[in-house]
Amino acid sequence: MAELCLGTVQFGMDYGINNTLGQPSKEEVFKILDLAVAHGINVFDTAAAYGNSEELLGEYSVSRKVTAEKFKVVSKLPAGNMGDLKDISKKIYQEACGSLRRLHTQDLYGYLLHKAECIYNQDIIASLQRVKQEGLVKNIGISIYQVSEGEAAIDSGVVDFIQMPYNVFDQRGDTTGFLKKAKSKGITIFTRSVFLQGLFLMEPDDIPESLGKAKKYLNEFGQLLEEFQLDKVTALLNYPANNPYIDYVVVGVDNVVQLQEHITKFGRQLPAGFMQKARQMFSHVEEEIIMPNLWKLGSK
Repeated sequence: MAELCLGTVQFGMDYGINNTLGQPSKEEVFKILDLAVAHGINVFDTAAAYGNSEELLGEYSVSRKVTAEKFKVVSKLPAGNMGDLKDISKKIYQEACGSLRRLHTQDLYGYLLHKAECIYNQDIIASLQRVKQEGLVKNIGISIYQVSEGEAAIDSGVVDFIQMPYNVFDQRGDTTGFLKKAKSKGITIFTRSVFLQGLFLMEPDDIPESLGKAKKYLNEFGQLLEEFQLDKVTALLNYPANNPYIDYVVVGVDNVVQLQEHITKFGRQLPAGFMQKARQMFSHVEEEIIMPNLWKLGSK
């Protein structure tokens, strides 16, 4: 069974198609982190691009005096283009130091390429290796959208962590055999987007017209939940958690109530019949639905 990793993009910006509350206050963020730490969640996913998320995590760790073992942070390089820089190594070193400074920590549990195309740049990969060799980070990796980027990461032979989208509708990690291959190479797998940026939790009438095709799949998923008497959040959280190739399920929250629900419902064994039917029914959902970067959001 995978472990829960707290995603923190919501801490630094408005995020998610179903987010009606906006960015939480600092007080709410600290309450969320208090609850997470109290329940043994010890890995936190962030990025330089997530507004002031790194600063908030750093301020929290200092104010609460949490130990490194209880507060492992995985951050990411800025997503901007670094291929044109003359001194890539210096730039990546400076960016890593910037994250360490904002997080008030001596090293990062993980440091990922946020722009997946960078995996094809050997200078960037070598520079990422150097920050690991110098002790700034313990593990290096990549956040991907396409399986081909993950394949390149495996082929590099130096990647420790891979983060990728995975949920009931997005099963590319399984159908391509990628997850199995990555685990066979000893790579730690983080999956994100269990709620598909909130699409799974939306009411049908609130779904934008541009995502109208998703309604058919959402209705079928609702019928599957009824068949196995499962609630939506339990099923969505534990679909990836029940996958033997996944190590961490990254989930973000907007408030303490949401995190408490996730903690309560996470880690349950789902019926084998449900898992089998979900794999059969949703193994080839269109990319325009499962990839938010392809969404063309307009009127609802």
